[in-house]
Amino acid sequence: MNALTIPRAVAGAEYTVIRLPLSVLETHVMERYLPEESPVRLGFERALGTLDATVGRVLSDPELTRRGAALARRSDVLAKAVALEEKAAARKDQANVGLKQAKRAAERKRADATQRAQVEVKELREQQQAERRAAEEKAEAAARAKVQAVEREAEAALEREQAELDSRLTSIESRTEARTAKPRAELEEAAELKGEANRERKTAARLGQLAETEKAHRQSS
Repeated sequence: MNALTIPRAVAGAEYTVIRLPLSVLETHVMERYLPEESPVRLGFERALGTLDATVGRVLSDPELTRRGAALARRSDVLAKAVALEEKAAARKDQANVGLKQAKRAAERKRADATQRAQVEVKELREQQQAERRAAEEKAEAAARAKVQAVEREAEAALEREQAELDSRLTSIESRTEARTAKPRAELEEAAELKGEANRERKTAARLGQLAETEKAHRQSS
């Protein structure tokens, strides 16, 4: 045993006594009441491990050095894992928020597109109805114009026929008048002669009666 072995052993024993409260705190408080990923526990274990590793190197105690380094390394790894998990959770939350925002934006766009489509369909229907009404009115106007043209043409044709008929009747009446003028005149003359003959007969009859009366009067006297 060299001269340094005894002081190191004493120092190691003293450190064990000094570390005892920390060991009790680690065992009965940290490990019992705090989760493994607790920042307080990880910080405590990292400090304790660093302290063990440092004292182990000073005391040339490889086991204490390895144990301290392992504890500190474990704390760093767990802290990094916790940080990564928190970062992943934050990114997940952010992604969820982004997804919700994207969904809301998509829903708004879909609602806007649906509304625009409904407005466009309504406008198209109104335009079609207006065009149909205009076409119907145009067709009705054309039909009325055609009917009026046909009526005017029919009236003109009827007037022409009536004029031609009147002309024919006038011509027939003229020819008939010309043809019947002489017979009518003869009939009128014959009627006059017959009337005159009747008057003469009546006169002769009266004269005969007077003659008979005169004759009877002479015979009686």
